[in-house]
Amino acid sequence: MAVGLIDDPLQLVRNEIGVVIGMVHFLIPFAVFPLATAMRNLDERTLMAARGMGASRLRIFWQVFVPMTRTGLLGAGLLVFVFSIGFFVTPAILGGGRSVMVAELIYLRIFQSPNWGLAAAISVVLMVSIAGLLALLMRQLQPKAPKK
Repeated sequence: MAVGLIDDPLQLVRNEIGVVIGMVHFLIPFAVFPLATAMRNLDERTLMAARGMGASRLRIFWQVFVPMTRTGLLGAGLLVFVFSIGFFVTPAILGGGRSVMVAELIYLRIFQSPNWGLAAAISVVLMVSIAGLLALLMRQLQPKAPKK
């Protein structure tokens, strides 16, 4: 408001923007640590070699840096996804019941409107989808056998 970008204070409670900001604030460390580890293990001589061969900074980033840190990117993405699926308290407090996440939806179907069948179905679909994503991640991270 002091800068002049907005006239009124932002409403960050009882809406989805507040829930997203709260979740991002909580989940940033869970994404940064795997990414930092992958970047720290990167050999800088590879990047310098690509630069010496005449590659632009953008090409080095997309064709050298990103593929070499792929495990950190996939791990961070999966970790944040799994944690965000299980979020319960933050959306309940910041969303005020207007923004319902999957964990809160399961809770509501079990305890407030006794529809255990729907809650069980949502839980099973959620577990199967996470298991599928984990299987896909494991398949992507396996080292490929050398071609003969």
